[in-house]
Amino acid sequence: MTMNRINPHLAWADFTDILAPMQTRDWGVAVNKFYPAALAGDAQAQNVMGLMYARGSGVEKNYGLALGCFMRSAQSGYSGAKNNIAVMCAASWGVAQDDQVAMKWLYEAADTGCVEAKFNIGLMLYQNRGEATNYKKAIQFFYDAAILGNTQAQATLCEIYYNGNIAPQNFIFAYAWIFIAIGLDSFGSNDAKTLVRDSIWNALCPKEKEAAAKLALDSVVQIKQNIALAA
Repeated sequence: MTMNRINPHLAWADFTDILAPMQTRDWGVAVNKFYPAALAGDAQAQNVMGLMYARGSGVEKNYGLALGCFMRSAQSGYSGAKNNIAVMCAASWGVAQDDQVAMKWLYEAADTGCVEAKFNIGLMLYQNRGEATNYKKAIQFFYDAAILGNTQAQATLCEIYYNGNIAPQNFIFAYAWIFIAIGLDSFGSNDAKTLVRDSIWNALCPKEKEAAAKLALDSVVQIKQNIALAA
């Protein structure tokens, strides 16, 4: 049995940390907070406004305005904006579809600290987009993003070790990564992940369960320390 893809989409930078917590709030508050700051040249605010235009959150969806916001932010060196330009290029939103250009932006973003870009590079390599398929390199980028708290990378590593198609099958690793992803994902829907976690757990023998639980808990502690250090 194989697992269906949990996270098939490229990740936006600043969505989980900044935009997602506002989903249940008045979008007008967000616009009033970020729009003036973006006009004043704040690179993070420009990136967040780009996200709002790209997703139609609090403002009318407009890919052209979104791309303009991302470009201005990226010109200031903001790594998250570089990642988001790559997402636009890969999806053909407001710009011609070009996976090679997307990969160029992703490498720039990853080199300057964008965790989402590390996940996205892994996903592009996994999907044979932008450059030749390289599963070993893809797994390394997923791992680099996962240990810095990216829940999409963690869930993808679970899938990889569960299916055993591009890495040796290892249910202990698979359980640990999905356990971590559920624990750190405050805003996403965890129903599908919970079903996966429980399915893997039920397939483990008692000794494997002990090893999986220890690995998961120890890893959570280390990843939280990594997140704190990177903040």
